Amino acid sequence: MHGAMTDLHGVLTQASVVALVDWPRADVPRTLVRAGFGVYSLNRLRGTAASYAWYPSREGIPGGDDVTVFEPAEEADGYLVCRPAAAPATVDILTVYRPAGELPGLARLAVQLGAKALWLEPGSVSPEARDIAEGGGLAFIEGVDIAEAVRSAGIPLR
Repeated sequence: MHGAMTDLHGVLTQASVVALVDWPRADVPRTLVRAGFGVYSLNRLRGTAASYAWYPSREGIPGGDDVTVFEPAEEADGYLVCRPAAAPATVDILTVYRPAGELPGLARLAVQLGAKALWLEPGSVSPEARDIAEGGGLAFIEGVDIAEAVRSAGIPLR
């Protein structure tokens, strides 16, 4: 993580919307939604976005051909539901798990979106992305799993 002074708890507790550009494990969007964040995935190549919701049981899950339901790993995990959506008007954290060559462009996207933080998941490393993010006034987190950080911060899950 660049800048040992970056307050992960502060970044997380001051955020309400997290946009994901890929993620290393299925529990990343599930944990974020269960922690109360508005969670979106962004596909820059297709120009599409999707929103995520969490349901404790199958009851209440909306139907439709455009709905994807992710089964729980454990019964207490509940169901993660994904459906197409407009990209969020504001993003507090852009979380990224992509190859190094894509990271500078995604850092520029984070700045354009007005994000408060660029969060690179473990395995995604780019000094250039760090420079772009910090130059744009964003907090920069690298090498820390955001789902683990949420759990470590003690943010309660639904």
